[in-house]
Parts: sequence; structure tokens; C-alpha cells
Amino acid sequence: MKAMQLLVLAGATLGFAVVGCEQKANPIANATNSAANAVKDAGKAAGDAAGKVVDASADAAKAAGDAAKDTAAKAAEGAKDAAKGAADAAKGAADKLMAEGKTWLSDTVTKQWPGMKAQLDSAAKAIPAIKDAGVKTKAEGLLKDLQGQIPAIEKLVTDLGKADATSFGGLFDQAKKAWDGFGGKLKELTGMLPK
Repeated sequence: MKAMQLLVLAGATLGFAVVGCEQKANPIANATNSAANAVKDAGKAAGDAAGKVVDASADAAKAAGDAAKDTAAKAAEGAKDAAKGAADAAKGAADKLMAEGKTWLSDTVTKQWPGMKAQLDSAAKAIPAIKDAGVKTKAEGLLKDLQGQIPAIEKLVTDLGKADATSFGGLFDQAKKAWDGFGGKLKELTGMLPK
């Protein structure tokens, strides 16, 4: 019986020793499991961080896209405003030119044209009295040129009176040049006539 007790006691001691060994072995297993869990947690944290970086990149790209859209919209609005301003300025310039042209027609052409034509008729009557043959020939050439310009000038003046804003500027320029040319040549012709 004592031998049996000794055997049971030795078995129990051995069991405790084995259990003690297992417990001593368990901290290594626990440390290994802890390290594995830490690696696993670190991988999860890295994955979460990468996901957040991707999300932040997507948010930044969206914000950049929105900012680019806003900038493009503002640029388009600015271009539209500039075009409207240019159109308004052009309309203002055209209106000013039309007002100037209408004043020129009423204050200059309408008032002076009959007198200029009468002066040309008087010159035609006075040319035969020019004694110098060279001057007389030149005066006859100027008379013929001026008489030929009358229909063209009168047509320009009529067209100018009926012109709209789109064609007025070009006609006004032509009419003024024709008027100034006619006046200059008439003055030259008058200077050749006998006093």
C-alpha cells in the first residue's frame, strides 16, 4: 500500500512537473500568439491606414476636380462678361459714330452741298476766260472730274442717311473722304479762275 501511495505521489509529482513544464512552455506559446496577433493587428492597421490614404486621395481628387470645375465656370463667366462689355463698348462707339455722322449730314452736307454745286457751275462758266492754255486744260480736267463725282457723292450721302449701325461706319468714312476730295479739288479749280 505504501508503495502504491508512493507511486501515486510520484505520479502526481510528475504530473505537476509536467503541468509546470507546460505552463512554462505556455508563455512562449502565448508570446508567439501575441506576436502573431500583433503582426495581424499591425497588418490590419496598415490596411486601415492604406484605405484611409486611398479615401483621402479620392477626396482630394474630388476636391481638385470640384475646384477645377469652379475655376472653369468662373473663367467662362468672366469671358462672357468681357464679351458683353466689348459688345456694349462697340455698340456705344457705333451709336456715337452714327450721331456724329447724322450731325455731319445735317450741318455740313445739307447746308454746303447746294453752294458747292453752284460754285462748280460758276467755275464752268469762267474757264473759257482763262488765258494760259496749260492752266485752262488743267481746269477743264478738274471740272470734268468734279462733275463726274457729283452722282457718286449724292448716292453716298443718300445711302448714309438710310444706313443701319452695321454699315454706317464704312459709308460714313467713304462719304467724308469723297466730300473732302471734292472740296479740295473745287478749291484748286477756283484758284485757277481769272480774278
